[in-house]
Amino acid sequence: MLAYRKPSGTTAHKPSSLGRIARRLLDSNLRSHLFYDAYLRLDQRMKPRNHPLDVVDCSALLAGVDSIQVDPVGKKFVHRFPPEAIEQIRSKNLDVLLRFGFNILKGEILTAARYGVWSYHHGDNDFYRGGPAHFWELYEGSSISGVILQVLTEQLDAGLVLCKSLFATKSTISVSANRYAPYWGASDLVIRISCIVTAGITWCRHQFRQRPTRAKKRSTGRLRIRRWSVGWARFC
Repeated sequence: MLAYRKPSGTTAHKPSSLGRIARRLLDSNLRSHLFYDAYLRLDQRMKPRNHPLDVVDCSALLAGVDSIQVDPVGKKFVHRFPPEAIEQIRSKNLDVLLRFGFNILKGEILTAARYGVWSYHHGDNDFYRGGPAHFWELYEGSSISGVILQVLTEQLDAGLVLCKSLFATKSTISVSANRYAPYWGASDLVIRISCIVTAGITWCRHQFRQRPTRAKKRSTGRLRIRRWSVGWARFC
């Protein structure tokens, strides 16, 4: 089942180039972001091909899948699902919901599926809880850039961390280049955790024992470390 955010139905007026420049110079908040905006424009020129954040039309792949449009209730950064949407979702008796859109989710949607709402956080939650994803690792010279898969709760960034994947921070000034390995490399975390939940802890432990459990250098020169934890079970 797919839950889309309902379009606002209004088209924002796009100011002229001169108007945008004047607004940036006069607005102190926008003015403070001038250097970062210039950096992002430079970063776009350095973005690797086949980037995980490229926009892709998936309508053909998702054709035939049940879907609903949701007009979330909330202000600023918090979204709650209206009662009718909650009722539709619960009627599907889902095991888990994956969050790839909306803002910070709160309310009944967090318990609408048997195992809750799972969400990626691109950053090592022990050190980086804000955004932009994988930018501060470059800025501060951190050797590791992380990704976690967590169960969302009412408290921000306080849910159960299902698993964590750590990657060597790329030697570059491009945040897009630094995101490439963590985003693609952690894309299978949901499948692996689903394996543990549905097939059982014993079977998955046997599979993981057949693989290296310590960090190793790959032929590409990337250092990759994974930690797994599901409730009381932990694979290191």
